[in-house]
Amino acid sequence: MSNDITPNSYVLKLPALVFLPGWSPMTTELPLELVRYRAWFETRAPLHFADYPGSAWRGAFGHALKNVACTQRGGDCTTCPERRDCPYPPLFESSTGAEPFRPYIFEPQALVGYFLSGSLVGLDLVVCGWLNRWVPLLHAALQQLGQRGLGVRDPVHLTLVELQQQVGDGWVSLWQPHVAEVLTLPPSPFVIPPAPKRARFDLITPLRLKYRGALVQPERFTAKDLLVALTRRFEAAGAVMEELNSSIA
Repeated sequence: MSNDITPNSYVLKLPALVFLPGWSPMTTELPLELVRYRAWFETRAPLHFADYPGSAWRGAFGHALKNVACTQRGGDCTTCPERRDCPYPPLFESSTGAEPFRPYIFEPQALVGYFLSGSLVGLDLVVCGWLNRWVPLLHAALQQLGQRGLGVRDPVHLTLVELQQQVGDGWVSLWQPHVAEVLTLPPSPFVIPPAPKRARFDLITPLRLKYRGALVQPERFTAKDLLVALTRRFEAAGAVMEELNSSIA
C-alpha cells in the first residue's frame, strides 16, 4: 500500500490561529517575496508527458542552472571557491547530506498529454526570496533547459519563446526572442486574505508528509499535518534565503 496521500479534494477544519515566523494576527502581508513566472516553450519534436512531469522539469532545470552558473566546469561544489556567491549550491547541493530546500515550485501547465512538434508548452515557476533577484540567470537556465532537452533517454528539445511574470491578476512579458535584455520587475506584496473557518484544497499530485519522523498515513491525514509541514517549509525558506544575502545585498 502506498504511503502517498493521493490526488483528491479535502475539506479541513482550521485551527483558530496559526503562527508562522515573522507573522502575527495583525499581519496583512506575507513577509516573504513570492513571484510567479511563466515560461512558454515550443516543442521541436513530439512530446509525451506521463503522470506528474514536475520531477522531469526540476531535474532538467537543475542541470541547466548548474551549466549556466558554474565557473568551475565539472568541479565539485563543496570545494569550489565561488560557492558562497553561486545560487546553485543552496538549491541543489547540501553540505550536510540532507535534502536541500528549494525556494521554488514547478507547476507544469500540462500534467499529462501528447504534444506534436511545434506545440506550445507552459511551465509556471513560483519563486520565493532572493532567487527573484537572479531573473536573468533563471532565464538563461530556462533557455539552456530547452537546448538540452526534457527527458533522460530521448530528450525532446524545446525553444523558449517567452518568459512572463504575474503582476496582480495579469501577466507582463519579461522576455521574447526579439528582446535583447530580460526585464526585471519588483515582487508584488502577497496580501494575506482573512482566515476561513474551513478550507478546501485539491491535491493534483501525490503528497508525502512526515510527522515526528513517521509517514502520515492517508486515512489519518489532518489539517495539523498539513499546517506543520507548511510551517517547517516556511522556516526552511527563511534559513536558505540567508545563505546568499551578503553576496547579493
